[in-house]
Amino acid sequence: MLNFECIIYFEHETKSFVGNYKYVAISSTSYFSNEEEKTEYNGYYLICTYTADKVPIGVSFITESDKGTINIPILSVATQPQHLNDSSITVCVIPPLLKPMHEIDLITFLSFHELIGINNFLVYDFGIANVLNSRLKELSKNNFLQSKFTYSTVPWNFPFNTININVIKDIIEADCLHRTYNKIMYIAVLSWQEYIVLNYHNSVINLLADYKSSKLLADRYKLNTLPFCTEELVNTHSANSTLIMHRKPRFDRDITDNYPIFISKPYDVLSKSNIYTQRMAKGLILAHRYKICNDIKEIQEVTNSNTFIPRFSENITNSRIFLRLTANSSH
Repeated sequence: MLNFECIIYFEHETKSFVGNYKYVAISSTSYFSNEEEKTEYNGYYLICTYTADKVPIGVSFITESDKGTINIPILSVATQPQHLNDSSITVCVIPPLLKPMHEIDLITFLSFHELIGINNFLVYDFGIANVLNSRLKELSKNNFLQSKFTYSTVPWNFPFNTININVIKDIIEADCLHRTYNKIMYIAVLSWQEYIVLNYHNSVINLLADYKSSKLLADRYKLNTLPFCTEELVNTHSANSTLIMHRKPRFDRDITDNYPIFISKPYDVLSKSNIYTQRMAKGLILAHRYKICNDIKEIQEVTNSNTFIPRFSENITNSRIFLRLTANSSH
């Protein structure tokens, strides 16, 4: 199944070299209902190592039948930078579960997280309208937002439709960690329906700085998750649509979708064999997960008087991203 050989290409050399190949399962997270489902699918790291004191520029993974052929794909290898900014944080966003995705949900997600100091978004794109992607990339290039907003996409051409969504999240998290390694201090992997909610701090970075100053250090921080059921979106016109957290949300006591959400340090998570995880205080930070539920048995309706409506959500429609994108979509 994973019987490959690996070939390494070095800088300033025309001859390729055979490396030492191995593979490692990406995750052993226990979120499957049975062992059969757990062992049926998994993501893997394909690892190629070498001992030469040379700079690699490419690698190929080949099977026995590939030997002797000319058109072997070469994956480029980039030398990682060495400077990290303590205030850098990126959210990697998994492909939308519902396609086509409502434009208002994408705009709301970006606007809300920009309000809490998250400005860098790496989007695994499978189903987002090209027009909207182009507008967001244009905002990123033009530095329209003085907060150094960046929006980039990774084509997600995953060929399997029946794999558990949690396996896909594992694969994307692994990819996100490697893409941001030695570039970004913190990353989080979220779906478009998941929101990081702060109770007291004005930004995620400020909260993490408080954890650091209090010696509450970890390689990654686990967030407590609150699941909510919402109604279907009726009016899909962005400027007049109801935001997801106001679509009569109901607290779902039946937590069947409890995939963990982490804020991770890519350098530490990828460099250490034993990863230290610390759960963050739910009185300080939570992750809200929204989904459409057709059969809700035991629910609690959310009102404005309780704390389930995310702080800062009242500012979304006045945010710079929201105003710019909804103004464009109204024409």
